[in-house]
Amino acid sequence: MEKTIKLIRIFFIFTILTAFQNQPREVDKIIYFLNSLDTLSSEFVQINSVGEVTHGKILINKPSKFRIEYKDPNDILIICDGFKVAIINNKLKSFSTYSIADTPLNFFLKEKITSESFEIIDFQKKENLFIVEIMSKIDKDSGKIKFIFEENPFQLKKWILYNPNGDKIGVTLDNLRINPKINDQLFEIKDPNNKIFLENF
Repeated sequence: MEKTIKLIRIFFIFTILTAFQNQPREVDKIIYFLNSLDTLSSEFVQINSVGEVTHGKILINKPSKFRIEYKDPNDILIICDGFKVAIINNKLKSFSTYSIADTPLNFFLKEKITSESFEIIDFQKKENLFIVEIMSKIDKDSGKIKFIFEENPFQLKKWILYNPNGDKIGVTLDNLRINPKINDQLFEIKDPNNKIFLENF
């Protein structure tokens, strides 16, 4: 059974790579990395379109789950439990929820990047960096994401999220860990007023 699963995985990865065969080999390497990524843990520095800088930590559990903890003075917690996204302010004891499709990170949360769903719109190689831009073929109004990789050693360094209005958020990673074990309870949404788990809808 294990051998069969391994063969299926190899076949699926090969199919994905051949689907992007007209792209540079470096793009194949990036797509392979993104499709092999199941979980991610990293500290980050975030800069938005007006230059505001925030620090925090991000956890990703593909598909569809993430947790972003912003450090003081923001003290904001954003959690996606696979069904919805909650923005929680523990100081103000408030929260609001959104559809998972409304988050720009929806690009990153997909289980696999395929040529049927995504389009490589730009690739550049600058000094020791690979830069690739990806957008959805299905929902072109959802914006785009730019991944920046260091060539040697090969590792993800940064991503930039662009919304349809032209606003962008740059996230630079630090102490990145790929495919660590993450407690699934960290992706559960709690009401900051009474700590009761919110039901999925």
